[in-house]
Amino acid sequence: MRQLVQPPRWLKVSATCCTAATVALVEAGRYDATWELMVYPVLREARHLAHRLLLEKGLGFIKLWLEASHHRGWMERWQYIELAFNPMQGSISAQESSAI
Repeated sequence: MRQLVQPPRWLKVSATCCTAATVALVEAGRYDATWELMVYPVLREARHLAHRLLLEKGLGFIKLWLEASHHRGWMERWQYIELAFNPMQGSISAQESSAI
């Protein structure tokens, strides 16, 4: 009998800030700034390490990302940060992006 192997689940924390809109859309009441936070599950065996790395490093990445919101033009663009936990390497990394 063949056994199915599931890929490892990695912690992913994604935060998105979307405020880019024209003045006309805002004035027409058809737009409102939104924030979204998504957290994906982690296998039980890796949760302690994921939690520790999230507290030690991940929150620092998010703090720096949020502090950038004070820069001119930041709120006029779609902003995104994703934290990825890699249990095989015992690491957490951040990737940021933005678009109009």
